[in-house]
Amino acid sequence: MSGARHNGPSNAKNNALYGLLGLPLAFVAMPLYVVLPAHYGQTLGVSLGALGAVLLLTRLADALIDPLLGRWVDHLLAHAGQRRLAVLAAAVVLALGFVALFFPPMAWAPMRHQGALLAWCALTLVVTFLAYSLLSVAHLAWGTRLGGDVGQRARLVAWREGFGLFGVLAANVLATQAGMAWTSAVLASTLLLGVWALLRGPAPAGTT
Repeated sequence: MSGARHNGPSNAKNNALYGLLGLPLAFVAMPLYVVLPAHYGQTLGVSLGALGAVLLLTRLADALIDPLLGRWVDHLLAHAGQRRLAVLAAAVVLALGFVALFFPPMAWAPMRHQGALLAWCALTLVVTFLAYSLLSVAHLAWGTRLGGDVGQRARLVAWREGFGLFGVLAANVLATQAGMAWTSAVLASTLLLGVWALLRGPAPAGTT
C-alpha cells in the first residue's frame, strides 16, 4: 500500500480532524477586513485615508512573502517535528497578533498619537498576516499530501470548507454583537483546537 493511500483520510473522523482548522482560518478574515477599519477609524480616531494606505502596503508585503512561505512549507511538511512546531507557533503568533492589533496599549503615552497608532497597526498587521499565511498555506498543502482517490479528496475539501463557512458566520455574529474581546477569545480557542485536531489526524505522505 502506498504512503499516500495509507495516510489518506478514510473516514469522517479523519476528515473532521483535518478540516477543523478551516474554521478559525476563515473566522479571522472577517474582523481583519470589515471590523478593523471601523475600529481604528471610529474608536481610536485614526484617519481612514492613512489607515487605508497601511492596509494596502501590508497586504502587498504579504503577497510578496507568500511564495517564500510556500517553499518553506514544502520543507516543513516533510519533517514531522518541524511541521508540528511550525503550525503550533503560527497559531500562537496569529492569536497574539490579532489581540495586539485590536487592543493597542493605550496606557502607553506615545500610543495616544495617530502616527504611533498607525505604526502599531502596521506592525501587528504584518505579524498577523504572516502567521495567517503560514498556517493557511500549511493547511492547504497538508490536505493535498494526504492522498486518496477523487472521492476522498472531495470529502476532505468539503469538510474543510464546511468548517470555514461556519467560521465566517460565527465571526460575523461575534464581531458585531459580542465585541472584540469575545471574538479574540473564540479565535484563540478555535486556533489551538484546530491545530490539536490537525496534529491528531492523518499525516502527510512522505513524512520523515
